[in-house]
Amino acid sequence: FVHSYFERYGPALEGRAAGQLLAFLAKLTPQVLKFVVEDLAIPESLRVQLFDAALSHVDITLLAADIESFDGVHQFAATHQTELESLRGNDDAALRSARALAELEVHVDDVGPVGTEARRALVEANMFAINLHNLKELSGSTKSWVALDDIVTQKPLYAAVLCSIYNYMELRASHASGVSAREASVLQKVLEDLATEYSQDEVEELLRDIASTSDPGAIVANISELQPVVQEVLLREGRAAPSFDNLVARFESAGEITEAIAVAVSRCETIDASLADLQQLVDAVVEGSGGRADLLSPEAVSMFLLQ
Repeated sequence: FVHSYFERYGPALEGRAAGQLLAFLAKLTPQVLKFVVEDLAIPESLRVQLFDAALSHVDITLLAADIESFDGVHQFAATHQTELESLRGNDDAALRSARALAELEVHVDDVGPVGTEARRALVEANMFAINLHNLKELSGSTKSWVALDDIVTQKPLYAAVLCSIYNYMELRASHASGVSAREASVLQKVLEDLATEYSQDEVEELLRDIASTSDPGAIVANISELQPVVQEVLLREGRAAPSFDNLVARFESAGEITEAIAVAVSRCETIDASLADLQQLVDAVVEGSGGRADLLSPEAVSMFLLQ
């Protein structure tokens, strides 16, 4: 019926009237989206406008139930996303369009023109491209670079960026002056949150990347209560205070001299502790120096012992 209607009247139709028809039908079945994208009876000059009308009225539940059959619709929506006027509003239609794009797994390249409610839906679904423009728009930051400090208090946005943390770090790598985190408290929270989400084997390299690209002044004072992998990373990358308490905390959680402890010792940092307190750590350093010969040279061990 719909095909016949557009085949017969399509050339003479006004976009608004045809859009109202497809909007009504979209509430009944999401197959209308496929029809608009694929059917040759749809006037090419109206295709995007009619798709937008249907998208902004589609039943999200019905769309989600049959999403695997909408590959062609995904490609069309991704290609024409900047032409979807419905996303610019702050009404139910904009919200439905955003949720429909999320179901279609379309990452929005530019959230600038997108209305507030639609933005919120895209962030909650993590369906926005991780680029500097979007991060500035969503965080409200006016800085030249958006560090994790600028989003950590905005829970949905922070959660979305953590889910796409590898993309975020790739973006940071292309901005040489940008740091992953400015403050020690933010660095600690990010590493702890990621360590909770991933296994140590999966996450240690990522955590080291984040720590090493944080502000050099972001030094965590006390690591004793942190997860072992976070302790290791902070000490290894010079983002934990090289204190006796921190070295002992890491030694006690690992049960051995780790690379991070060896690195801290090899740097010959001054450690504020009494000789009695140092004894256990000194014994461990001496015992473990053979296994960390590349870092714990005789000179480094001697310098440490002289403290």
